Amino acid sequence: MMNRLVTEKESTRRRAATVDLRLAKRQKRTTRIPDTFALLNECGISAFRRGEYEEAQRCFSQAFTSISLTNTERPSPQLDFEAEADHRQDYDEGMEINCSPIALSENSPNTLVASILFYNLGLTRSRRGQHAAAEESLKCAYKTIQTYTIQSADLNVKVLQCLGYSAFKLGNNFEALEYFEKALSLSVEKKLKRLSQAATLNCIGVLHFHESPMRSENAMKALQQSLEIYLECYGPKSIQIATVLNNIGRVYYHFAAYDKALGIYKQTLEMRIELLGKDSVDVAATIFNTAQTHHKLGDLEIALKLYTNFLDLVQSKFGNKSRDAALANRCIGDLHQARGENSLALKFFQKSLASGKRAYGRCHREVAASLSKIGNLYFEMKNYDAALQHYKEGLAVEEQLYEADNRYIITTLTNIAHISKHRGDYEVALKAYQAVHERQIRVFGAESIEVAETVSSIGLIQYHLGDYEASFDSYQTSLTTRREVYGTDEHLNVASTFNSIGLILFKQEAYDMAKECFNASLRIRQKLMGPDHHDVAILWYNIGTTYFETGEEDTAVQMYLEALRVERTALGNDHPDVALTLQYLGRVLLQQGNLSEAMSYFKEALAIETKWAGDEVRVARVLNIMGNTYLQQAKVQEMMECFEKAARIFVSLQQKEDNLIIVGYNFYNLSKLHPPCAEAA
Repeated sequence: MMNRLVTEKESTRRRAATVDLRLAKRQKRTTRIPDTFALLNECGISAFRRGEYEEAQRCFSQAFTSISLTNTERPSPQLDFEAEADHRQDYDEGMEINCSPIALSENSPNTLVASILFYNLGLTRSRRGQHAAAEESLKCAYKTIQTYTIQSADLNVKVLQCLGYSAFKLGNNFEALEYFEKALSLSVEKKLKRLSQAATLNCIGVLHFHESPMRSENAMKALQQSLEIYLECYGPKSIQIATVLNNIGRVYYHFAAYDKALGIYKQTLEMRIELLGKDSVDVAATIFNTAQTHHKLGDLEIALKLYTNFLDLVQSKFGNKSRDAALANRCIGDLHQARGENSLALKFFQKSLASGKRAYGRCHREVAASLSKIGNLYFEMKNYDAALQHYKEGLAVEEQLYEADNRYIITTLTNIAHISKHRGDYEVALKAYQAVHERQIRVFGAESIEVAETVSSIGLIQYHLGDYEASFDSYQTSLTTRREVYGTDEHLNVASTFNSIGLILFKQEAYDMAKECFNASLRIRQKLMGPDHHDVAILWYNIGTTYFETGEEDTAVQMYLEALRVERTALGNDHPDVALTLQYLGRVLLQQGNLSEAMSYFKEALAIETKWAGDEVRVARVLNIMGNTYLQQAKVQEMMECFEKAARIFVSLQQKEDNLIIVGYNFYNLSKLHPPCAEAA
């Protein structure tokens, strides 16, 4: 087999050399004769077969010059020898149908010659990664065929297939789908080769899959038809069959039929390794898809191993500058983030960004997406300065790529507004959200869910600014839109809005209405999340606090006890939220005069707060209320120990708003009762 392969290569070289020699002899003549374009075309075909695409493009373009000298009516393209693009053979889902340049004969009609040369030039430009230029040449070929009614269905189909591929590479999936569907219709009508139909069906399936989740059934139908033809023509194993199977696996993945997807990927991987070898790009693609599926199933260790395998393969083939290296690093980062390993996640996201910048350049949508992802991770880590830096850098890229009201720009501006909110810069946040709101109305419409989300955020900022009436109006608007969009109250966002409205009513001392809102939110969350979810506990807590405020202390105790039960179930016994509920339960009991029982809850809360030690002010507050409880129990020594510890924490942290509160006594009179406290006082 190897000897035969060498002989074929030598034969190609000899033939190309002979053609070049003949062309050189003819070029010595003072004028070109009509068949020069055919020889130039043949030279281009030889260069194309050798993978010398730049030389092939030069030959095909010169053939047009020859045409213009012999027949001024023939079209002639501009000769633009662009810098050679990255034409590595990366995985393309079978979208690039294996077309070859077409030879010419001296008797070919003029219009057919022009169409073929346009096609050959477009095909070569496509191989060089010059997809916009390729599309221009192929459109000229297609227009010539249509204008002069050239009776060559095979050429017409090939041009349509290549146009579809160029449109796909340029991101115009809907246009690409139209080209491939025309190619399929013509191929079936003229009864052309079944293999061409199978390849086109695969492309149609991939485009349906990419264009819309709603079209996944159409994608599966086209892919199954493609597979049937390939099986009929090739038998059980072929490279084309493996490609279609891999695409079918991706559709199963989209349907969340992960076990079926894994079965298909296993079959595909075995076939590709056998036919292409372990180092093939196609093998790497299936390894990646398998990793992605295990990731979805929560098999993180298996997924990590496969992602790493994929990364090693693409780095060995393309180095760190490829889009595949960027993809692999991003997925590994996602996996570490899912495991809560944020430092590792950040490391891989930064590698992904670096690879993306080298592969795409600094001004590319993938680079902007990576910057946003890093910003999101920093936001999660509460490093708001770093998050803001990356959001702004991503925004600068997006503003070069997209129109002002583009969805990606709106998302980034929303993230920037979130940072101001979390920093407590409420005035800045309010202006930022209002600016986002204006853009969203133009893009999505006033009654869209996106607008409802932002209006809800505006309501929260207004709440923090103490503008309760404006906040109430914002939340009411958000609630109305959410109900209309969802068509039901049984949605978690509706429950959240009810809770927010309840908080405003509580602040306005409309306690009965607040209880109604809290109870409405509670019913929805219990139904959708179950009785033991942490978010359910929040509602029990809010309801308990409202009853406490209205003096219904026995009911408040019952509500707090239920909140405590749910929190212990959902979060464990030593969570900070458990400590907060313990404190308020103790406060109610303290109010009722149950001092010993109240103290037991305060002590448990103190133990939790001390263990976490994330917020010393919270420790001081518990000590403060314990001191007051001891004071009421006339336990002076214990009281003074608690007050002294609390005072030292407040002083050490230079608290301006948190002062030691002592029931019935002034802070500075402590020294009269307990001299050791004088210094802290």
